[in-house]
Amino acid sequence: MEHEDKNTVLEEEEVDEKESKVALIYNTMKKFKYGSSIMYSPVPTVFIPPKSNIRYYIVGSLFNFDLLFKVNNIDNSLERLLQVYRFLASALHSFPVLEKPLNSILGETRMGNFHTKDENGMVETENYYCSELVALPQTMATCVYNKKQGVKVLFNYEIDLLFLGTNVKVENIGKTTIILEKFNEVYEYNSPSLNSRFLRGFTEFSGDSILSSSDSKYKMNIKYGEKPILGGHYNKVDIEVIDIEKNEKKYNITGTWSGEMVIKDLKTKESKLFYKRLKETTMIERNEDTSLPTNSYNVWKEVFDAHHRGNSKQKRLEKLKVEKQQEKQLEERKKNNIEWTPKHFYKNETIGTWDLLNH
Repeated sequence: MEHEDKNTVLEEEEVDEKESKVALIYNTMKKFKYGSSIMYSPVPTVFIPPKSNIRYYIVGSLFNFDLLFKVNNIDNSLERLLQVYRFLASALHSFPVLEKPLNSILGETRMGNFHTKDENGMVETENYYCSELVALPQTMATCVYNKKQGVKVLFNYEIDLLFLGTNVKVENIGKTTIILEKFNEVYEYNSPSLNSRFLRGFTEFSGDSILSSSDSKYKMNIKYGEKPILGGHYNKVDIEVIDIEKNEKKYNITGTWSGEMVIKDLKTKESKLFYKRLKETTMIERNEDTSLPTNSYNVWKEVFDAHHRGNSKQKRLEKLKVEKQQEKQLEERKKNNIEWTPKHFYKNETIGTWDLLNH
């Protein structure tokens, strides 16, 4: 892991204050090689928000979590699969285009509970979440669950940032696992990559994903499309619902995850509305346990405080302190042959993913 030295820090602080963002982007781009990882590369402080990577792997998953509760009332395995994807689509959200969050440190956590309210006014308060950086470079494990409903979602991803000239690609290596206890059913889904198209001023998801179920003969092949420079649509989605046993397409689903999607029965040629983005999140309250020293806010408190004071020089120095402290701990563990293990997650070999302890 490489970090900038003190002199580089001070030079970049002066640049942060004197140059425009356009100039900063250009000067920063010149330092990177095409296709290289820039996860731990230094960037001007102005592009670092008061949040770390762990923040990004919680927010969307909480927005409309109650959409999964509806699956408990669906006996048809194909209809359950379709409803699970509605939740996954609703969990996607836009990201600021010129932000590079802080790299979470080993063991950094966010955990708590949240309340949801569905379209019928029913409030559910027994929803819980926990996220932890379980391995380096940046392997994130997140669990969102409701024991009463028997619903659990596990997000397990190693993230990396690749510089691709005109954009930065956020690679998500891993999978999302959704467990429905009522049906003893497990769903698996690989998240698309996120592209920060900083020269065009927006972010978008792109790439191919698959949603499959342990209890269904159907799967969904999902393609997240890139917006052309001229024309086209933002956040485009094209889906094929495949009958695995017959190796044939049953439905096509097209539209955008940020708007609407239409489903077409390829046998009857009938089309109807499949998905419509909710205007507001169903989450009405979120509570976080900030008592743990590993809580993200406590880890980066001095960095956040400096950011809110507008002191970019102090912000970078406080950031360096946290990173140097982690390096020191890693060196000490290596020297003393100490193996670090996560406090909140364990490797569940049955489903091949990090799972939450004691929930």
